[in-house]
Amino acid sequence: MEKHYCIVLRTADYKDYDKILTLFSRSDGRIDAQARGARRLKSDIATAAQLLSCGEYEFYKKGDKLFLTTALIKQEFYHVQNDFDKFAAACVMLELSDKLLQNTDDYEDLFLALIYALFAMEQGTLSHTQALAYFFARIVERMGIFPAIGTCAVCGNETGGDPAAFSMEEGGEICGECAPHVATVSVPRSALLSLVKMGGARPQDIVQSAAGEQEAGSVIDLMSRYLENMMEVHLKTMKCFREKSL
Repeated sequence: MEKHYCIVLRTADYKDYDKILTLFSRSDGRIDAQARGARRLKSDIATAAQLLSCGEYEFYKKGDKLFLTTALIKQEFYHVQNDFDKFAAACVMLELSDKLLQNTDDYEDLFLALIYALFAMEQGTLSHTQALAYFFARIVERMGIFPAIGTCAVCGNETGGDPAAFSMEEGGEICGECAPHVATVSVPRSALLSLVKMGGARPQDIVQSAAGEQEAGSVIDLMSRYLENMMEVHLKTMKCFREKSL
């Protein structure tokens, strides 16, 4: 038997009554497991096999496959699941976590960033936009690709002005002298300052580091495009989020 503290990132129906689960283990990263009978009406593991369920999961191994036996669910994130905007933001977080688990072994910090962001939405201490902005900021910080802000990504000189010029290709803010020679997008300086504050904040300090609504929206738009350019991380769930929130 194996035990892991997990959150369900993805589910897929399998055969007549089973589900295939993709889980994020706090200690071991991504885990794929089969939940036999999870789609039956009276299944004991039906709740554990739902998206966003979080708690102590127990598995048994047969060959090279894991099978879910029992789970002690600590949190279902009920309010997140039943609010369209919060759920859309949560789906972006889950998809991004799933993709990044293939490129990192820093499971603890990623897991905590995800859980604290979901809790902030569940408890209503942060809006869905603020929580997702924090999650993006922590991701680029922990993945070692935090953009250059305050100094030019091309020449290293100090930058200034509002709005700021930001280059996806060069990886950060661009000074006035270099801007004519580099493809840039215009970003409010307040959004970049919020990105720096959130990126350096521990998951426990998510509320204190939160960006304003407008800045949070700018951070999400900028960092989702930045991740796609820097790591080729394309998030299908961002389309739904953008249509309703940005």
